[in-house]
Amino acid sequence: MSDKVEWQRLDLWLWCARVAKARSDCARLVEAGGVRLNRQPTVKAHAKLRIGDVLTMALRGEVRVWRVRALASRRGPAAEASLLYEVVPEDVGGDRTGANSCANSGSAAYEGAQALPEDGGEGAHDQSGFHETSVEPAGNFRTTATRSAE
Repeated sequence: MSDKVEWQRLDLWLWCARVAKARSDCARLVEAGGVRLNRQPTVKAHAKLRIGDVLTMALRGEVRVWRVRALASRRGPAAEASLLYEVVPEDVGGDRTGANSCANSGSAAYEGAQALPEDGGEGAHDQSGFHETSVEPAGNFRTTATRSAE
């Protein structure tokens, strides 16, 4: 049997790369649809991550695209964690190598998804002060009743 590890759980690698303070937070990020693995949505925290895979993540209000450079043997300091990945830079055309960036494409579908309707349609505030849009796994939208802060 080989001593070399060929893959690692996605949530464990994200924790070792210091994406979140707790491994359970990393698992929740994946399960909520906040991570794509090689351009494919994944909601499985136990997905197999390999060297060379490309991760696209929605973190702290921005989209980050990382290429896996190494698998983690432990959760070390930030300097050690930064050696696990490389940031995939944007091309001149607005697309990233290894990941399609919808945010930079200027597509009407993306622009429409960013703005809340002003005419009281789905996602707008109603008279009771509730905001009706939330995100469920894999980026699907569903309607809920949550109190807005006004």
